[in-house]
Amino acid sequence: MQTFGWNLLQFARSVDNLTQEIVDGMKELTSAYFLSKGGIGACYFCVHRTGATFEGVPAFKTVWSSEENSETQVVRRYKSSSSNESPSLRALAYNEDRCLWVTATYNTDRNQQPDGATLDNVPADGLADQWRIHAVEDEKALPPYVRLHDNPCRTLLALPLAHHGQKLGVLVVEFERQIILTVGARQEVDFMREALGRILWLQDAAMSQQNGTRKAFEQLKVVVTDNTSSIDPPTIFFAYPENSDLTVISSIKRTIVDAYGSRLKLSAWDEMASPGQITDHLVDEISRSKYGICYLFELTKRPASKSKQQKYIDNSNVLIEAGMMYALRNSRLSPTTAWIPVREAEDWTEPVPFDFVAERMILVPRGNNGKLQSVKFDEEIKKGMDAMLDS
Repeated sequence: MQTFGWNLLQFARSVDNLTQEIVDGMKELTSAYFLSKGGIGACYFCVHRTGATFEGVPAFKTVWSSEENSETQVVRRYKSSSSNESPSLRALAYNEDRCLWVTATYNTDRNQQPDGATLDNVPADGLADQWRIHAVEDEKALPPYVRLHDNPCRTLLALPLAHHGQKLGVLVVEFERQIILTVGARQEVDFMREALGRILWLQDAAMSQQNGTRKAFEQLKVVVTDNTSSIDPPTIFFAYPENSDLTVISSIKRTIVDAYGSRLKLSAWDEMASPGQITDHLVDEISRSKYGICYLFELTKRPASKSKQQKYIDNSNVLIEAGMMYALRNSRLSPTTAWIPVREAEDWTEPVPFDFVAERMILVPRGNNGKLQSVKFDEEIKKGMDAMLDS
């Protein structure tokens, strides 16, 4: 005979994608099925969710209940706070992946429960698990029954729900009358256990897919608004101090715009119009740029040494930006492919603060009076740019 449990299992095996509406419908049908048997006290779906805790102990949530407060997510721990003991029958079913069909201990001659003896009115050693066909030697007593509602409970069914070895939760059904477990009932419950385990697994898979899709869409929106496009020319970011030699700055800008304006988009830190923290915008702009060029120096009032006409010092902020370009160029995840450091000759400044030997360094040409040799400098910039773009 094709029972409800058998048909539920066929349904679960035939689908590969479930909406929340369908999952909720399955829970309601399951509750209605047990209700049709008469004397149902309550039906709960307790589902484990990663990170759920109760008083600092791992827990699962009641995500659906036949009770009137079914909208409330009741959190129940499945491990004792002081040990690994299961604090309740539903927790035992979940922890040990063990089906439970619990009644008060009954006399096998009469097959009836003592009058008025509900599960919360008998000691733990007075509970019997009918699912156990054979007694297990030295088996511990069942944990106590924990009441969650006002209806009396004389039979408790707890089905651990799992799929592919992954624990997902437990179905708990409480009956107001004592029900003796039969071979047919055991088979029906096994059908339902496998079906509901797969349904919850499909629900988790759908939720994970939806979350992944949502995150991917949010990332796509970020990409759309970050002003990067393979259609546009690649960006070259120009970093330099605020207190720089303006003749050097204007010469570099002019050369890039005049000679490479059709191939590159120049981005200079002092020309960014975006509102907000300048540091955040600098990091974003450098991270999106394919090329970089850094003039590292600012003018100084520091007195010169006897051997040097010291007029320029490395700017710490630009050194940081240069370090970012250096690091990004060596990252497979970054669009940055090359950068050019521009330095003053050591006659006018201090030694290189870190190793630029491997970089295509450009030295600023100056006459004995310190004046920039513009024509020669423009030629050096073009040579460096051509080599960078051809690399």
